Amino acid sequence: YGKKYKQYVLEQVRNKYGKLIEYKVVENNSKSNRVEMVFTRKDGTYSGTDIVRYPFKIIHYELGIKCRFYDLRGSFATISLRNGCEIKDISDVLGHKRIETTEKYYIFTTKENRIMANKIIEKALKQKIDLLNIVWTYRCTKYYGITNQDYLINNYYRINKDIVNEIEKAENIDELKQILDTTIYKGVIQNDMEKDIKKFNYNINKRIFRNKTLDLSMVIGYFNMIEIEKESVITIIEGIRYKLPQIDIERKIII
Repeated sequence: YGKKYKQYVLEQVRNKYGKLIEYKVVENNSKSNRVEMVFTRKDGTYSGTDIVRYPFKIIHYELGIKCRFYDLRGSFATISLRNGCEIKDISDVLGHKRIETTEKYYIFTTKENRIMANKIIEKALKQKIDLLNIVWTYRCTKYYGITNQDYLINNYYRINKDIVNEIEKAENIDELKQILDTTIYKGVIQNDMEKDIKKFNYNINKRIFRNKTLDLSMVIGYFNMIEIEKESVITIIEGIRYKLPQIDIERKIII
């Protein structure tokens, strides 16, 4: 429609005391304060929300499903959070000054959310067990000559006994890395096995803590992060106590 395409801007509405009370949408081709309307005809003419509200009334009254057009805001917030968006960003999009408003009125705890939270916790825990089994297998075989696998946690996630048997044969870190390259833990271990694994676990829990703000997985992620951070603090204190070089201490801590 070119120049005939209708554009709209926000116009301030003030009371008799000069206080801004609302914004009014008016047709205007000015480029300043221009707003993009969602419900428009092909030529840009604003059609109003009735074209969407009517189907919602049918759903609500004739099908007996309680829902309103306004509920789309809550659905958007819940789905966005579930898909990894941070709640602060969602709050900004919704125009809330306080995150607590978004949490209280727009994020819905559903059975699906609880199931997803449980899966996230389960996955993080199983990955931690896998990595513990990898460390124990390598250390017990290489440094202590122990080949009895009774010391392992008998709950494998993405490794199996064949992988464990291969790890027992590893002569050094490079061979261990080659074995892990065939699993989802490829690239986890670089040079310092224990530090690299702690860092991997820390980053997993940091992502959970940041993205799953309103469920139990966030709490679990927080406590797991604190556990690793406490170990780093102890490493710093003991390093200073034994007068280790600063660079050696920094290599051992997780940030």
